[in-house]
Amino acid sequence: MVQLKILYWNVGKSYERGKLLLEQEETYDIVAIQEPGRNLNGDIYRPRGGRYFGVDCSEKGRAVIYVNKKWNLKDLDFQAGKDWTAVTFKNLRDPTTVYSIYSPILTQGTPEHQWGSPLLEFIEAGPPAGNLVAVGDLNLHHPDWDLENRTSPGAARLLTWARRWRLSLLTPRGEPTRLGNATRGERDGTIDHAWLSPGVEAEYWGAQRCEQTGSDHCPQEIWVQVGRKNKKAEEEGGYSWSLMDTEKVKEASEKRISVPERIDTVEDLELAFRRLDGELTSIAEEFVPHRKKGRGRRANWWTLECKTATKEARRTYWEWFGCRTASNWREFVEATMKKKRIIAKAQQATWRDGVAEASKNPSRLWPLERWARTRSHRPADPPKLPALQTQEGAAEIGDHSGKAEILADRFFPKVEVPTDHLPDWTEPPEGVDPIVISELVDEEDVQDVLSRMAPNKAPGIDWYSNRFLKLCGQPFRQAMACLASASLRLGHFPQRFKDAKVVVLKKPGKSAAQQKLAGAWRPISLLSNVGKILEALVAKRLTQAAEEFNLLPEGQMGNRAGRSTEFAVRVVTDAVHTAWKLGAVTSLMLLDLKGAFDRVNHRWLLHTLWEMQLPTWIIRWVASFVAGRRGSLFFDDETSRPYAITAGVPQGSPLSPILFILFITPLYRKLATIPNTITVGFADDTNVVAVARTTEENCRTLQAAWEVCSEWAGARGMEFEATKTELMHFTRTRAPRTETLQLGDTVLQPTESTRFLGVWLDRKLNYRAHAEAVKQKMTTQTNALTRLAAKTWGCSFARAREIYTKCIRSAIAYGASAFHQPTEVYGKPRGIVIGLAKYQTKCLRVVAGAYKATPVRNLETETFCPPLDLYLNKRVRAFEERLARTDQARFVRGTAAWVASCVQARRARGRPPADKPESGAAKARWAEAWAPTEKLLAMAAGPPPESGTPPPASQIPEPTAADREEWLEDATNREWVSRYNHHLAAAVAKSGQRYEFTIADLNPKFSGEAIQRHMVGTKKKKGRRRKPEEEEDEPYPLTKAKSSLLVQARTEVIGLRAFLHRRKVPDVLTPICACGLEKETFAHIVLNCLDAETLFWSDPDSWPLSKEELQEYLDDGVKAERILSWALRLGRLKEYRLAVELEEDQREELARHS
Repeated sequence: MVQLKILYWNVGKSYERGKLLLEQEETYDIVAIQEPGRNLNGDIYRPRGGRYFGVDCSEKGRAVIYVNKKWNLKDLDFQAGKDWTAVTFKNLRDPTTVYSIYSPILTQGTPEHQWGSPLLEFIEAGPPAGNLVAVGDLNLHHPDWDLENRTSPGAARLLTWARRWRLSLLTPRGEPTRLGNATRGERDGTIDHAWLSPGVEAEYWGAQRCEQTGSDHCPQEIWVQVGRKNKKAEEEGGYSWSLMDTEKVKEASEKRISVPERIDTVEDLELAFRRLDGELTSIAEEFVPHRKKGRGRRANWWTLECKTATKEARRTYWEWFGCRTASNWREFVEATMKKKRIIAKAQQATWRDGVAEASKNPSRLWPLERWARTRSHRPADPPKLPALQTQEGAAEIGDHSGKAEILADRFFPKVEVPTDHLPDWTEPPEGVDPIVISELVDEEDVQDVLSRMAPNKAPGIDWYSNRFLKLCGQPFRQAMACLASASLRLGHFPQRFKDAKVVVLKKPGKSAAQQKLAGAWRPISLLSNVGKILEALVAKRLTQAAEEFNLLPEGQMGNRAGRSTEFAVRVVTDAVHTAWKLGAVTSLMLLDLKGAFDRVNHRWLLHTLWEMQLPTWIIRWVASFVAGRRGSLFFDDETSRPYAITAGVPQGSPLSPILFILFITPLYRKLATIPNTITVGFADDTNVVAVARTTEENCRTLQAAWEVCSEWAGARGMEFEATKTELMHFTRTRAPRTETLQLGDTVLQPTESTRFLGVWLDRKLNYRAHAEAVKQKMTTQTNALTRLAAKTWGCSFARAREIYTKCIRSAIAYGASAFHQPTEVYGKPRGIVIGLAKYQTKCLRVVAGAYKATPVRNLETETFCPPLDLYLNKRVRAFEERLARTDQARFVRGTAAWVASCVQARRARGRPPADKPESGAAKARWAEAWAPTEKLLAMAAGPPPESGTPPPASQIPEPTAADREEWLEDATNREWVSRYNHHLAAAVAKSGQRYEFTIADLNPKFSGEAIQRHMVGTKKKKGRRRKPEEEEDEPYPLTKAKSSLLVQARTEVIGLRAFLHRRKVPDVLTPICACGLEKETFAHIVLNCLDAETLFWSDPDSWPLSKEELQEYLDDGVKAERILSWALRLGRLKEYRLAVELEEDQREELARHS
């Protein structure tokens, strides 16, 4: 027998109450909550690392259920409706279903059909199979359980339900489960019930054991006895690679990994890989512990103080419950409020300390940043996939095997098309010599592949991490080189690497209704990491051959070195601007290839490689790679049966991208034969640009392109979806063009704006749609910063700045080479960057911990972040320089000539129209004026020789990445310094002689020195296995509160009287300090205020004596920390009180432990 401990409680819509219930020391198998509290996202409390699976009801109803993670998710089934949820335990001897129910009050005179109680639904549906336990708040009185013999409207329906489902009431008659408010004339009632089906043994505990209080309902606890099947041994979940003994792994690999002497047949190869797998497994089994199945963890903020306060609140509650006097009630309220304060402070301190500690360790900070940016604003995902439908309106299928079949039909389609007419690929085409590609693999090749593999990527079905394979060192590399050479020579990919664990992930932004269809989910194949090494070796050879022998079309930008989406966007925008200059129109058709990677026909793939004259051995190897593959779907903590994969290339394989772009290359070749078009794509995104005098001509051209695409896709068993295809006519006319395309049965209407490879284009190319998209993105992107840092707490100044520059600013700047109108030399910003700059300013205030009144020029210098338009200038200039030195220059620059040939422009009368600032031609001219290439070449050449004669151009070395960065920094700083001085002069002129220069004004930094002033010094960097003599020095940052105070002190925009009076803050009647000497500024309280005398005279050598010395102190982190710590303890800056209090508590805790 096994015991199910069930707690059910109406928490009165309190989020904190439900949270504390789930985080207390006592754990339950099931927690059923009625009227749960919800956060700002409308979600119930269900942390991803918590101890319970949380299941919400539909329509954000009023009954939820939590199941302890000690139960395997695959052994549970969840159901939900409005105001009820249920869980079924499938692994028990008799399946047992537990319901959490909330039935609303039925007022007198209200018709039953308007009641909305789940009881009515249960009566109609009938009972499920197996044992039943139903608990919850039913809000109904009846003499059978009410001590005062009251009867509520609707009680008869409850009895009808109990009779039809054969349920009996466990709750004792007269048990007060809800306490009435005597001031409102209410009486206690028995309205929270536990109902059981026949044969279910249970014990009622009521509210005796639960520690939590606060609701007018009493928490109810029952223990149910159920029979369990024989428990099977749990499957091993792989290895805990973070606990690996690295030194012993290295030693063992030297002794155990062997290099095969001879491999002549496929059987020899399979046997050799099996032997290598056994050797790796023996090492891992001995020196790497097995990973334990996660059971969740209790919140780390639950301290002894929280526990004590909770017990005290519970004690006072039972005293009041036994004797309901006013004094007992006041004592209970006071204890409850104290408990809330202690818990809130513990949660706050734990979160702040955790973020501060994470900022010292990038491996902890960046996952936290990713959570804040991508998941903190979204409700937690339910523990299981919802019931799926084969199509909209079809019946829902909720069991695992049924859902697996629906997903498998989507992920593993059967592509059957005639291929008998295709020639034999096993022999090279007649009259041509195949391309020569080496099939030999050496140790350096394997090392190159391993160096590019992320060490902690999710392992595949063999459970070996890349870090483990790298630690196996030279013996493993030599063995892999031998085995890979044999694999390529024999044209065989081992069968053991063809099985994939296909993890099912939700596509972002899908609604609850969309999640019921397979199209809302995507597959990620977890493949063997040893097999991935083989795949990467072949991918590298194919990629090099494709570039060397020009096998790929110019317009294919995906998965190719030196090319990016920026190049593709530039091609389209240059075509548009050139066409406008010549009085023509450009139209763009964006195609959507349905299930691109999953529907690649293997026979057509091999034929395509054969047509490209690739060597037979590599075609044979690819044929072996795609044949006989199987995939097992993993979702809901359960793995499905293996499914045969007869089409497609696995998503997650390093070989798949190059195979796909080779496969789609013939389509680009066919589209190239259509006049007045150019095809630009990125992997499976295919886009056709047409240029002509009129949109009607463009539509005819794009119609022909669509027919070519449809024919090509149909022959290969693929499909371009007409309903997802988009059309845009780029025109500068006031009214948009309305010409449509007829794509089969679909009439395609033109759009005003569209997302093209991540950049939003509108028909006039003014990028307002892109600015709006960035604005929408910033609502979540800025969470990465605002949820991890604030003025007085959070990650350090340097880490906060790093989060902004690497995550938020990068998101703003994406596509800058297209949308940014470059700022002229010593000019003003223009275009959409004027509106985007406010997001940088907002983020820099968080980074610096500064007030809104802090001048933007000071924010930028204090954080070493140049104005956004100058940063985008730098990005555009880098793009233009990269464009000029790569092969893509010919393709991009040739766009203008291609457009002219399409239009066959008539002779223009008068002067030709000028290029718009955002056009490619204008940007190329601007780039040379803003940062001349001559300066870059001069940096690369180095200082001039003593002879004075410069070396010839042929002898000047290629500029390095450092040369290019310094060249761009010089150009940016030149503009930045000029603009800073201009803004400072304008501020001085505006306020006249009243302007008071601050330290930030007098000592601005336009380099990384601005960040260094927030570093205190160095401390020893310790590692888990690092010896004391191997410990390294690392910078130690100021706390976030001190960094914020440092910026405020330097800018004098600080919470002291001088500033607050100037800003006309109420209750600040004078700017004069309390000492009466002069205005209360930071400089005054440090240098002249009486409050500083004691500290000054105790150690005069470490205290500034003048403003000049104060400036020096505030420019050095070590010297500044003493002043900042004193200023915080001084107590005049009220906003820092909590930070000082938490720091003192932490200091006391450390002292107590030591």
